[in-house]
Amino acid sequence: MSTIINLVEKNMNQALKYSYSAALSLGMQVNNEGEVKNFEEVASRLVDNNPNINAVEIVEGGVITHVYPFEENKAALGLQIFEKKIHRIEALRAVEDKQMFFAGPLELKQGGLAVIGRLPILKNNELWGFSAVIIRLDNLLAQSGIDQFSNEEYNFQFSKIENSTRKETFFLPAFENFDKSYSEEITLPDGDWKFYIFPKNPNEIVYILLPGMLLIIFLSGLFGFILYKYSREPEILKAIVDKKSRQLFKSENKFLTVFNQAAIGMAVIDSNTGILLQSNSKLQQQLGYTNEELLELDFKTITTKVDFDENQRLMRELCNNKRKEYSHKIKLLKKNGEYIWVRLTVSALWQLGEKPSTHIALIEDISESERVKKELRRSELKFRTIFNQAAVGMSRTDSDTGNILESNKAFQNLIGYTEEELTNKPFIEISHPDEIQENQNLLKKLQRNEIKNFQIAKRFIRKDGKIRWVHLSVTPLWNEKQKFNSHIAIIEDITERVEAQRKLQKSEDRFRALVEYSNEMILILDKNKKTIYSSPAFKKLMYQKEVKTNSLLSLVHSDDQAYVKKKLEESKKLPGTPLTDIIFRSVIHEDQVIWNDMTINNLLEQESIQGFVLNIRNITESKESELRLKDSYKLVKEQNKRLVNFSYIVSHNLRSHSSNLESLLGLYQSSDSEEEKEEYLNLLPAVSNNLSQTLYDLNEVISIHNNHSLKMEYLNIKSCISHTLESFALSIKEKNAEIDIEVPEDMELYLNPAYLESIMHNLISNALRYCHAERNPRISIKGFQENNTYILEVSDNGIGIDLDKNRDKIFGLYNTFSNSTNSRGIGLFITKNQVEAMGGRIKVKSEIGKGSSFKIYIN
Repeated sequence: MSTIINLVEKNMNQALKYSYSAALSLGMQVNNEGEVKNFEEVASRLVDNNPNINAVEIVEGGVITHVYPFEENKAALGLQIFEKKIHRIEALRAVEDKQMFFAGPLELKQGGLAVIGRLPILKNNELWGFSAVIIRLDNLLAQSGIDQFSNEEYNFQFSKIENSTRKETFFLPAFENFDKSYSEEITLPDGDWKFYIFPKNPNEIVYILLPGMLLIIFLSGLFGFILYKYSREPEILKAIVDKKSRQLFKSENKFLTVFNQAAIGMAVIDSNTGILLQSNSKLQQQLGYTNEELLELDFKTITTKVDFDENQRLMRELCNNKRKEYSHKIKLLKKNGEYIWVRLTVSALWQLGEKPSTHIALIEDISESERVKKELRRSELKFRTIFNQAAVGMSRTDSDTGNILESNKAFQNLIGYTEEELTNKPFIEISHPDEIQENQNLLKKLQRNEIKNFQIAKRFIRKDGKIRWVHLSVTPLWNEKQKFNSHIAIIEDITERVEAQRKLQKSEDRFRALVEYSNEMILILDKNKKTIYSSPAFKKLMYQKEVKTNSLLSLVHSDDQAYVKKKLEESKKLPGTPLTDIIFRSVIHEDQVIWNDMTINNLLEQESIQGFVLNIRNITESKESELRLKDSYKLVKEQNKRLVNFSYIVSHNLRSHSSNLESLLGLYQSSDSEEEKEEYLNLLPAVSNNLSQTLYDLNEVISIHNNHSLKMEYLNIKSCISHTLESFALSIKEKNAEIDIEVPEDMELYLNPAYLESIMHNLISNALRYCHAERNPRISIKGFQENNTYILEVSDNGIGIDLDKNRDKIFGLYNTFSNSTNSRGIGLFITKNQVEAMGGRIKVKSEIGKGSSFKIYIN
């Protein structure tokens, strides 16, 4: 059993050495600034190529921040290991011992039972965090090799000694109650674990060995005393040697593991000859040589003469025990002829007082950091050049005290102080009192990393007391993980600009006042015709209109919108050229329309405006005067036309009657027969009656034209039509006429009652009078609306009118279109005049033998 348990111990130590090497390599990825570099690359190499390890972690400040593999272990991210006692005690044990310690076995947050090896990472002698490896318990037990020894004769047990209670916890539950007197055990201090091996049937062994045991007891009693004295000291010595051998073996294996898997180059060198005795894979990778090639070289052949001489000096001090180790930067020659910068750290491998033999060299590739430093030096030189020769003021200020540390010539000239006077001068002493508080508030935010930089316009007080306006830009010279130290300020003199802006503002204020108190509306539209500015006069109009938008088209009458859009498109093609006299209407309320005169100026290309400027003037009063003048002119023209027509009618009709009278009187005077004279006298009443009727008809026409105070009111059309039809009841019955009325019950129009009745009476009377002899009269009366116009339509199936011959005469006075003796030719003439007197118009469609249709249009 001893042989087996010793083999298990060896296997376990080997597995833990691999874990220690992995944790060490992982910890080396945390640089001096506490930044984790190349985690994925290194972690994948450690885990994927090492079956002894299931996962690795980086724990920063007690919080798990990096895991690999990610998917299987992402649940552990953010876990605070110091919050739970089970993690905290054993993590602190690693910190206290300053070496790797294995916690567990314990349940993982990501699931499963495992041991966790944590290696403390120290930065500036303070705990930064841990690099950690995770080994699943089944993997750990498999690495121990107990599976190959678990047969019918032996069982194993694995336990953990609790750090605080010293209580032993077993993890193979099937064999918790075993007799330790029949077992062999080993202790693994890396995790306070124990492994036990014990026989499955301890009594069977006793029975087999009992005779031999009795003999041995007897012989032991006989020779015991003799052997005791001589055997005691070698046994103790052997135990010590075995213990030291195990320690040496562990130390050597641990060194080899670290040596071979280290993330930096390592070499063992003969201190006397400078020949490389051993190199690790990282050094071979750095220099491009194989291990065999490196072993054929000495240190002198792979470095420069200057570096070699300096290294020889330091090596002599090491060999003379004047120093325990040394470290310096040198250049090493790669196989391809290129040089790399490395940090060489050399430690002796001999004890104090021994003759120098070999030493170990740690070679860290710092080419990248040297390149960065070189870039930083170049940047610093560039910054210094810019700082000193810049055309704008620049200063560097202590962020804690507010004192100016350095300043350039431009800033000194701006503020009127010399460099010596400005150095260590508090920044607030040259700042205007009104801006000090704002400046300090922004600086505090900068110190707390709440903002990355800030810019303000402020005033400086020159040495001569004059005020200068500046644009101040402040940028920190620390990163987010550093404590604030100093900041750079760029100071641009904007005094002239501020003064110009003030003058411009005064000018704008005057212009704005003119615009805001003017009755003229001003709009500015962008290239998409969206309003970007509207004057108070426009907003006031929109308020009256109860429209919440400030769109131009919301102001324009629907009938004029197409026209306004067209003018905007025209202006788009004429940049800088005003389009004037654009007249359109606006509806404020249902019963209120205003007229506007608009000018459009395309100033899209003018940088300060970049839009269409619209000047809109209210011209309602002048426009209405113009419209009234046009209406008056139209009325006068119409009346003149009517007067001419009337004079023609009067001249024609009266001349006809006077001619008749003159003819009768002539005949009367020339006749010698009393009988003829009597006959001529009997004709005079008829001529007189015709003259009277003509005068009556002319008077009726004059009364329509002169009725300027025509009384208008809202009339229910259907009711008026029904009333008119009542007067034709007998005629309708006698002629067996069919009357169809399709007029809405609620149709009401603003008309004169007498004129409406006269119009309907004339149209219905004509429809009945001039009906077709071969069919019963059918009269259709309809009322409807088209767009904003109401229409009354009276249709019949009568004899019809030949419009081709009589279209221009149909509404003339004394024009008749049938052979009826009752036709006087005045009804349609009066109807047309009555319709037009009420602001309407009348149209006719007719066809001989089919009927007629009269449409009256009322706005």
